[in-house]
Amino acid sequence: MGKKHFYAVRRGRTTGIFADWGRCQQSVSGFSGAEFKGFATRQQAQIYLEAGGYQNGYSAPAAASSSSSASSSTLTYAPSHYPSQSTRINHQQRAHPYEQTQPRRYTHSQANGSSSSAAAAASSSSSFSPPRYGVVYIDGAARSNPVGPAGCGGLLYESDSRYESGEEPVDIFSHYLGARHSNNEAEYHAMLRGMKMAQRHGITHLVIKTDSELVAKQMTGEYSVRAPHLAVLYREALHLAATFDKCQVQHVYREENKMADKLANEAIDEHERNGS
Repeated sequence: MGKKHFYAVRRGRTTGIFADWGRCQQSVSGFSGAEFKGFATRQQAQIYLEAGGYQNGYSAPAAASSSSSASSSTLTYAPSHYPSQSTRINHQQRAHPYEQTQPRRYTHSQANGSSSSAAAAASSSSSFSPPRYGVVYIDGAARSNPVGPAGCGGLLYESDSRYESGEEPVDIFSHYLGARHSNNEAEYHAMLRGMKMAQRHGITHLVIKTDSELVAKQMTGEYSVRAPHLAVLYREALHLAATFDKCQVQHVYREENKMADKLANEAIDEHERNGS
């Protein structure tokens, strides 16, 4: 994905277009239900804002976030079709995480055209490139408390239904992190590797499933990030999430995440067997 020079914030402490990541981060970090996205040009960023109802430099007050169950934390980065918090979806209802609404993606030529209105840009459907959807299940594991040998694992699928039916994943990773990591660090590393794996496969709309309630709620802004070593990983995760057209982080129960847990622990086991 190309380098982002402008960051548009639809929902955050301050909305609008920022020319650097630091100011964008101040607006969205820790803000529940933040909506933002990075762009190569200011005009692309403006089209994104207008599509969300942002006009003439007016920033509407952000609505207060609603509480959600511990099993269902969701962080949403663009666009505004989806709620910032969602109830836990049962297995029968989630054939595809985006099947109800499928927002289209602006092409470079459309974003730099003569029209500045989102309505005019949306009128030419032939100019849109199709979105690519993905669901990545991730997990981190550490053998000792507070730190010890740690690993992370993840699986990328096109949809939840393919995961639940036991189909082969699009891709997987199983990685040994080192001898001195906490479990929360391992969870963040799993998230970062999951997003990078999705990027390699050209995913534009990503759902991240984690059984770490702490990480999920820190990413949604429900929990603050106090530990300095986690704050570094948290900021990197926010930055990576902004490179997707849409990225959600959802908390799931551990029994729904057994394959990712297995991959994380296999990475540690293999390292211990090899003695390296």
